[in-house]
Amino acid sequence: SNRSHNCVSHFSVSCIHYSSFPPIGTASECMIENRVKRLQEIEAQQKELETATEAIQAELKADMEEKGLDELKTKDFILRWKEIISNRLDSKALKAAFPDVYG
Repeated sequence: SNRSHNCVSHFSVSCIHYSSFPPIGTASECMIENRVKRLQEIEAQQKELETATEAIQAELKADMEEKGLDELKTKDFILRWKEIISNRLDSKALKAAFPDVYG
């Protein structure tokens, strides 16, 4: 039978139709699927933490902007907010333009 699962992951977990590959055994398959599910749970938690982090950073930035400060000292912390502009070389474009030079 053709079975497919809905997998989404930054770890490049791809879903397959099992008829395309030899079966790997029930215990191993179950173990692997459990690991993938756990990975997905952790990645979802990581996204939630990133969102919460960004929200708190935005609140702190707003607090500092309200006071007109780019540095704020508290009893236990020194907060600094700086905009950093980065100019980086586009290595893919360079390789495409000069394959013999940039090999």
